[in-house]
Amino acid sequence: MNFTYLSSIISLNINIDGLPLYKSTKLETWPILIDVNGTKQVLVAGIYAGYTKPCDPNAYLEEFVHELGNLVEVGMMFQDRIFQIEVRAFICDALARAFILGVKYHSGFFSCNLCVQKGESFSGRRIFRKSCNLPRTNEGFRSRLQQDHHNIQAELALEKLPIDMVNQFSLDYMHVVCLGVMKSILVALTITKGHKFSLSKHSLSSLNNKLEHLKKILPREFNREVRSLDNVMRFKATELRTFLLYTGPIVLRGILDTSLYNHFLLLSLGIRLLLHTEYCVTQNSLASSLLDDFVSQVPFFLYGFNANI
Repeated sequence: MNFTYLSSIISLNINIDGLPLYKSTKLETWPILIDVNGTKQVLVAGIYAGYTKPCDPNAYLEEFVHELGNLVEVGMMFQDRIFQIEVRAFICDALARAFILGVKYHSGFFSCNLCVQKGESFSGRRIFRKSCNLPRTNEGFRSRLQQDHHNIQAELALEKLPIDMVNQFSLDYMHVVCLGVMKSILVALTITKGHKFSLSKHSLSSLNNKLEHLKKILPREFNREVRSLDNVMRFKATELRTFLLYTGPIVLRGILDTSLYNHFLLLSLGIRLLLHTEYCVTQNSLASSLLDDFVSQVPFFLYGFNANI
């Protein structure tokens, strides 16, 4: 540590994911990364490399869990100070989360990590109705109360840690919101044709002109330049985040009709509140209400979803 850590408790965020090393080979790595909450330091705890992902999550995580368990149990001494170690969260995308938890992947009927309802098939997708969201619990997970949710019925290596097997495995905002919801909205507006929400060529041209103007005045703190929505299928998560939080509320005004624009603002403001270090706590209920309204309005008249969902 090259900084002064004031608290006697060190909270860890843990990320696990797979990534290819080269385009010319199938060789990939699965690093285990640790972030000390409240700092920008990312530490490598372990790396697996192979031509496929690890076959067994328990074998992959066994040594890591053993060492982390010892740290959680006895703490750590550093510079004559004793620190208590705790796990704050595991932050993984849907595929990595399902792998390390030994549960159904996101396309499964019993794949929801937060509720125990059985999903339904709709237009080639798996959907889960908010009206049927009996929550999944740590106790229910560990006792395999819903066996159809689990690919591995035996105890997991991770279950040896004093963690909540449901609430401490967060949904990652980059994939769910930026690459998920935000990209789906932009694709619906700009690429999908023949629907009442589809933008005309004139509207799309006006929208791209607004983005081109913003490109010239966007502060350098934004790490990617604004691009035309003609490139939306190639947008990176950071570009979609910029549109959701900053440029979208400006450029969509006057382009979308009032109902669509207000619907987009529900998502934009709700996510802004959750990303704010203070408001995510003090305004959490408001953010929840805004996002609930956003989700509840989608099936009835927006983006081509059947009104009977």
